[in-house]
Amino acid sequence: MIAALVVAAALTAHAPATVPIDDWIAVHGHAVVAGAPRTLLLEQRTGPGEWHRLAKEPTRRTGWFRFSVPSGNRLTERTLRVVAPPSRGLPRAHTAPFTVDIVMRDVTGGRI
Repeated sequence: MIAALVVAAALTAHAPATVPIDDWIAVHGHAVVAGAPRTLLLEQRTGPGEWHRLAKEPTRRTGWFRFSVPSGNRLTERTLRVVAPPSRGLPRAHTAPFTVDIVMRDVTGGRI
């Protein structure tokens, strides 16, 4: 289930609402590009107005992208965003912050 659909003028991102502990958070979407791949950053909020880079990936030439980062080993709520720095005449863009809840894994292998 995709719970977060975040849209910025030149950037969209999708992420699940919940991810099990010790798993992977998959974030994917599309960015406007200028004829070539564009570098994107996946960031996590660390405090009021403070962001920490978790991953850096290029888009495909079509603008599609995918990040996959570890969910971590504790129950928490992670606030993330995708950032597109200025590139080839395109302005900086970022999604609105979105949250992913890190939850216990069901002992049968399902998600709680």
